[in-house]
Amino acid sequence: MEKVARDLLSASQSRSAGAFAATLHRHADTGYIGSYSLGTYRTKLANADRPGYLSGMVRFIGRYAASEGAQIPGGWLQDQRQPARQPGHHGRQRRHSAQRLEL
Repeated sequence: MEKVARDLLSASQSRSAGAFAATLHRHADTGYIGSYSLGTYRTKLANADRPGYLSGMVRFIGRYAASEGAQIPGGWLQDQRQPARQPGHHGRQRRHSAQRLEL
């Protein structure tokens, strides 16, 4: 999940449709998303048309995220890392800082 978060943060900072699309291709189950998005029309999509539909869907999502993300309140992903606690704090040491991404 940390790799996904880093890739989304990088795409967000670049505001590049291609970067968002590449991140979706790498990390998302685009087949499931595409099938779900089609709803009852999924049975009407010919198997030969499926790859084109899916790549178009990913391009659309990438363009939308790059162009409209800034208009959504809190739209761009922001790195909200909390500083790691210092050793000795209540006898515990956090090895990784927490990371929260806001859309």
